Amino acid sequence: VLDGAGLDIDFHLASPEGKTLVFEQRKSDGVHTIETEVGDYMFCFDNTFSTISEKESIYRIKSRLSKSGHIQTLLRAFEARDRNIQESNFDRVNFWSMVNLVVMVVVSAIQVYMLKSLFEDKRKSRT
Repeated sequence: VLDGAGLDIDFHLASPEGKTLVFEQRKSDGVHTIETEVGDYMFCFDNTFSTISEKESIYRIKSRLSKSGHIQTLLRAFEARDRNIQESNFDRVNFWSMVNLVVMVVVSAIQVYMLKSLFEDKRKSRT
């Protein structure tokens, strides 16, 4: 056996009278010596169990792949939602930063005006 489910195969050898001479299950190789009689011998190599196990394996892999697809779909939805939240936060931060900047400029102008007014001579000068 070169390839397959665990490199295993069933072997059955029957004499011309139909008696079972050799029956081995799940073997990858083997050597048998028998005394032969005149007639037709029947031998059978059977690997039907391996196709069943491979189908189960394929179904299991397909199921896991399907679950992975569903998880990826959910993750894409989460990513889109989070991206929208981040963009909203970005816009909100920019807006309030501009408001803060305008308030700082206005307060600075008021402070300059107030400080200037402290140094003005309020007396009327007589010349």
